[in-house]
Amino acid sequence: MSNPVRSLLAAPGFSVLVILTLAIGLGANVALFTLVHGVLLRPLDFHAPDELFAVQSLNQRTRVANESISLIDFEDWQSGARSASGMTVLCYWLFNLSGEGDPERLQGVRARGNFFDVLGVPPALGRYFTAQEDRAGKGDLVVLS
Repeated sequence: MSNPVRSLLAAPGFSVLVILTLAIGLGANVALFTLVHGVLLRPLDFHAPDELFAVQSLNQRTRVANESISLIDFEDWQSGARSASGMTVLCYWLFNLSGEGDPERLQGVRARGNFFDVLGVPPALGRYFTAQEDRAGKGDLVVLS
């Protein structure tokens, strides 16, 4: 028998401690890599994530980027776009949900009817809103995530 194996067999308590330390270290590394892969490295669940991009407007006078644009500007960009297969718009939105009990402050997104079509994401259950439901006066619709 080789010298390291003989040493481990001569001290069984130490051998168990070494094996447990290795097992815990390997298990922690596997768990951490799984978490990092699932959160940071895995591509987004969109149809073509490498083709998605965000557009901002730039104030020519102040040279400051503005994340919010007018609906008229968006529709101009959409009608003039030649290389984009689809365009949509969203707006982050804070609102209060009230009913029974205390009201709750929630964060949501207001989006155009084609939002999920552009992302290429199918619903897990039910359906998304459509472009026909995107017009004023059609009522409020909600997609939960």
